[in-house]
Amino acid sequence: MQKIIVRGLSALLAVMFVSPAFAKAATEKLVISGPGIAGQIETTDAKAIAPSIWGGNFVDWNSKAVEPAATHARYTIKFHIRTAQGGSRVAYVVYYVWDPDAKRALVYIPGPGEEWYGVNASSILRDGSDGRSWRDGRWYAATDDWSRAIREVLER
Repeated sequence: MQKIIVRGLSALLAVMFVSPAFAKAATEKLVISGPGIAGQIETTDAKAIAPSIWGGNFVDWNSKAVEPAATHARYTIKFHIRTAQGGSRVAYVVYYVWDPDAKRALVYIPGPGEEWYGVNASSILRDGSDGRSWRDGRWYAATDDWSRAIREVLER
């Protein structure tokens, strides 16, 4: 009986301490789709994948922005991470818009009830106990470095 308890506790500790390491894997690639792109673009460009979805350092969280004009091209950007089994999976999805009037890029984080919200919320622990975050369902300015990297990928 004691061996069963020890094995059970060992398994629990392994899950608690090993799983988070895999859950916070680095971005492996971005997959971009949207207007003017036949199919999709996959990039492993170091500057484009450098920001961590876990830290959210591709967005200026202090810059709540208004929704850009619907006439501006909107791209879906999927952040892929390497899984513990050696595969790849979509871990986070945002919408990206270059606003030529404001001369900056904007990022939309899908909110509850919207496509991709479930993927995002299942990848990142939120600051609300109900799984919702004040960050979801809003537009923000993209960080300058990440915006520049994405624009370069789109222009190739």
